[in-house]
Amino acid sequence: MRTRWCVSTRTRPRAATTPLRWYARGVRFFVALALLAGCDALWGLRRLEPAPDGRSDGALAPDAACQPQIIHDDFTGTKLCGNWGIPSGLAATEGGGMFVIAPQPNTGGSQGGCFAAAPLAFGDDGVFIEVTSVLAQQGDGQGGSYMFFTMRAPTPADAVTLQISLGGNHLSATTPDNATTGTAPYDPAQMKWWRLRPDRALPGVVADVSTNGFVWQTLGQVAGPIPESAIVEFTAGTYGTGLPAPGEAILESFNVCPSP
Repeated sequence: MRTRWCVSTRTRPRAATTPLRWYARGVRFFVALALLAGCDALWGLRRLEPAPDGRSDGALAPDAACQPQIIHDDFTGTKLCGNWGIPSGLAATEGGGMFVIAPQPNTGGSQGGCFAAAPLAFGDDGVFIEVTSVLAQQGDGQGGSYMFFTMRAPTPADAVTLQISLGGNHLSATTPDNATTGTAPYDPAQMKWWRLRPDRALPGVVADVSTNGFVWQTLGQVAGPIPESAIVEFTAGTYGTGLPAPGEAILESFNVCPSP
């Protein structure tokens, strides 16, 4: 079965932004996405493409081995966001190998997450999270949910930024100005792993998804100067009037390589 995604070619170098402005932009994006219908009519269609370290036949490529990251979290500790990050919001708990974000029912702005306290090295393996479940996606335009995994570039100043965003039951790769570089219907099995990585050949930053953390498909990309380091954040929550039963967004790992 062909997986389709909408493509927009608008990209531009990012401007400096604060965490508060970034969060506000993210919420506006998800509100717009929840109201958006029929993206097929707006942009052309393409399939998810195999990333360079994965083969289209699903077999493991020779260079698909994951390299340990300098900063990682398996969520087995008792301190929210460990020693690497700062908690965002009040709706998250950590422990037992899970990071759980559980917004309050019928409450907009109920959210939780982590953002890095200091820039992380943005090497060739990039940064990645393992997503076990997401919040309910039945938003009605007055309220709904969002989830995003993003990297912001502190250096160089003109480096590009990319975000993997979930809203309206679509997973998208977006830039800070809300330009969508790729989107596809959310498939929890095929999109369990989310990754943001540099692409030296492009050059730029690429958003990938994977079912197992080994074989990846490209969701979207943005061309431009590659960040030397990145401020990484993952967040999930509700907007507007919220949802009567938002459920839980659960992450199992951050920058932890999959088991062979």
